[in-house]
Amino acid sequence: MILNRVSNGIYLRYRQQSRLSFYAASLSRARYSSTLQRNANTADPQPNHVAVQNHIVELKSQPLEKIDVHQLLSFDKIDTEEYRTTNAQYLQRTLPMRMAHRVHDFQLLPFIVGCNPAIKSVYELQVHNFDLLRRFPEITTIGEEKEFLHMITDLLNQNSDVVNTLARGFGQCKHHMPKDQLTRVSDRR
Repeated sequence: MILNRVSNGIYLRYRQQSRLSFYAASLSRARYSSTLQRNANTADPQPNHVAVQNHIVELKSQPLEKIDVHQLLSFDKIDTEEYRTTNAQYLQRTLPMRMAHRVHDFQLLPFIVGCNPAIKSVYELQVHNFDLLRRFPEITTIGEEKEFLHMITDLLNQNSDVVNTLARGFGQCKHHMPKDQLTRVSDRR
């Protein structure tokens, strides 16, 4: 009976988190649906899970481009529309690749760890963010650059508690995976 109460409590917490995730996802979809509908390939705001997974596998196979301090410092030197659009295009090209690597890391976790409500909620959020990024139309104008920047800002705000949630989830799962694997997943950038 105690086990049943505990599992029901976990289930209820998971359902509450799922509802919040669904609510956040609904807001994001509604906000960006007009932007996404400009592209004929993205008219459906609902994610196609097979297409998302295929895109993750495709991007995961590509090596990540290293960024050094000099590149980061050079982003602040010039502020023209062309330069801002070029930087947004670079971010649009590389950010989904980085997110695909991150999502793939979650997929490699042991099953019992991936079932943890905290870790599962972060995984679902990462997949949702990846899908939004992959479906954003190609940036060609300064207006599209501003929309993309606004979307990135919203995603950062939605992800503000991810580190704490992951820490809580990995703390709950530390007995289910080796310490070196836990460190490798949590330290990956």
